[in-house]
Amino acid sequence: MRQNLENKLREQDITAVTYKNGVNVPLRKYDAMAARSTTAETQNRSQTAQGQEWGYDLVQMTTHTPTCAVCAMYQGRVYATTREAANGKYTSRNGSPLYFPYLYDTAFVSGYDTIHPNCRHRIAIFPPGAYTDEEMSAYSEKSTRPFEDNRSDEERKEYAQDQAEKRRKNAQYKQYERLKQVLSNDAPKSYAGFVRMKQTNSQRYQELMSDYRKIMRVANQRESGISGKHTASNSVNTVNLEYISSKEYHDKFKGITGNIKVDEQLYRQSKAMLTHRNGTDKEDMCLIDSRTGKIAGHQSNSKVDFGVEYNSSIENAIKNNPRNTLISIHNHSTNNPPTGSDFVSNGSNGYKLGLVVTHNGKVFTYKAGKNPFSADSFGTRVEKYRRLGYNEFDAIIKTLTDYTEQYGIEWSER
Repeated sequence: MRQNLENKLREQDITAVTYKNGVNVPLRKYDAMAARSTTAETQNRSQTAQGQEWGYDLVQMTTHTPTCAVCAMYQGRVYATTREAANGKYTSRNGSPLYFPYLYDTAFVSGYDTIHPNCRHRIAIFPPGAYTDEEMSAYSEKSTRPFEDNRSDEERKEYAQDQAEKRRKNAQYKQYERLKQVLSNDAPKSYAGFVRMKQTNSQRYQELMSDYRKIMRVANQRESGISGKHTASNSVNTVNLEYISSKEYHDKFKGITGNIKVDEQLYRQSKAMLTHRNGTDKEDMCLIDSRTGKIAGHQSNSKVDFGVEYNSSIENAIKNNPRNTLISIHNHSTNNPPTGSDFVSNGSNGYKLGLVVTHNGKVFTYKAGKNPFSADSFGTRVEKYRRLGYNEFDAIIKTLTDYTEQYGIEWSER
């Protein structure tokens, strides 16, 4: 059932969950965390409910090693589930009141029925009648000590090592996911198979990683308004500012995504970069979050002609957003359609969609296919058509038509 849900979400391009602090958590990892947290809360609620039914109002938190700094403050203590039990309901041998921390003001203060999401600590009914007066006094004293991280240096070190191992395994899984995306037909069918292959450093593993690195070297090529060896020295880079402010031009962006807010943002950013680069051969770039319409990354200070220089804003947007969520926009002063470099970058960076806006008012959308190719191969095909007498624009159109059939790319002029 969980796998079916995950598959349905992926079909809707929902591949990650974004927290309030902006951190994106892959769907697989969030799904596992949510399942563990829900199980923990259900178990803890059942203990408090059963305790109330049986007349008990104290519970004890389990103890685990290693543990995090937060859980270290709360583990092993006895907690009251009622205000009465917290404030002297139970007494010592000499009649002095015994105090216990109120569960929902301390360990469960976050609003969860667990210390924090993904927590392995559990509570269990604590029957006071099963303990002597001295034992109850000792539990009260221990449970009301200041809430602070009292782990030893050795315990802290052990926890750090445990977390490092979890990060290693998570990085390894991400490596497998990237391998599947780039070499979908050749990658091991299961993660377990990949781990075995990697641990033994098998010949097949070495061959796969060699192929992966070759493809990724090609993938590092950036968007460019020129194709192959052409220098675009004759490009007409003047923008008709009146036209890009017209309703006719504005309408080209309607329906690109089906989200009015996102489509409007695509228009605004396209108009801004064309205005900014009017009369130059520099290219700007903007990454739009297809889920919100907000700007995720921006580059408007490239120093080279006919290409995009990726800055930290663009690179961080790619790093911090799930694949298939960002829409890229950049301008072509050459007035060319999407080139090989554009498709290569679109595929390697996992953009949901790409837009090229030309200085003469054209708008193109494009999307890489499942079969990768190099920008050089695309440029060679363009050059072939140019030698047959096609101008550069038409040579690129011919190549786009060929590559639609051969590599499954998608493109259209609005």
